[in-house]
Amino acid sequence: MEFPKFDCKITNAKEGYDSEIEMYLSTERILAGVLGLLSRRSPRYKDDYAKMVKFLDDIEDFLILGKELPDSTFLKEINQGDD
Repeated sequence: MEFPKFDCKITNAKEGYDSEIEMYLSTERILAGVLGLLSRRSPRYKDDYAKMVKFLDDIEDFLILGKELPDSTFLKEINQGDD
């Protein structure tokens, strides 16, 4: 069985298995899970956590599917806070 190839946005070529991509995707899933747990524990910031999870999903779509790079300006707004 062969690992599926993907379109690499760095080399613009079909690439095979890449352990760094696998590590990124694994870490992304862990982070999304943590953000999901935080959204349940902190309803005040639930919408912010949901935006972060969507951002992670959009980055994955950018890396794997070649979709548009997501806008990250909302992260600066979240960082400034409402206090």
